[in-house]
Amino acid sequence: MAQPMTDTQHIAGTVGHGKRASEVGDIVTVIVNESTQGGRPKTTDGATTFDYPDGLDSEALTRLRFAKRASMDDRRHLRATITALVTEVTPNGFLKVEGQRQLRINDEIDTLTVQGILRSEDISADNTVFSTQLANADITYTGDGLTPKSESATEEEEIVAPAKKAGPVMRFLAGFIPFL
Repeated sequence: MAQPMTDTQHIAGTVGHGKRASEVGDIVTVIVNESTQGGRPKTTDGATTFDYPDGLDSEALTRLRFAKRASMDDRRHLRATITALVTEVTPNGFLKVEGQRQLRINDEIDTLTVQGILRSEDISADNTVFSTQLANADITYTGDGLTPKSESATEEEEIVAPAKKAGPVMRFLAGFIPFL
């Protein structure tokens, strides 16, 4: 006569013994391999006018124009493996999963959090699933060791500011021509 499984036997049976995660409390390993890429060009034009003493033929020199271009190319890639817990089984059989992992290195804490919904048939025999198979995926990576963005300047200002600065020839002419 068969005896019902205890909770300990159930957990042992779902971890590493070929049974795919399918119930609340089961675990699944999420292989995170995500990339983002973005960018945008910015162009700025400007003019500088100088006043010269009378008698100088400064027609060609009175208006100096410059055009600068700057662009931002932002590429990010995140590769990680995280174990997530099945927190809910929806009426149609989808599994809601979430997991969090913290890593402390030299008093800096990095945190990876994964949440999403997956189909049980997407889970491989070794209880792994790719992050690209998660519906409504929310994958967050934060950490003390990340370089913070400047809060005093907007992203657009950071892109355009170098383009608005005159180059070395312009700075030379601007400083030299008024003394002619």
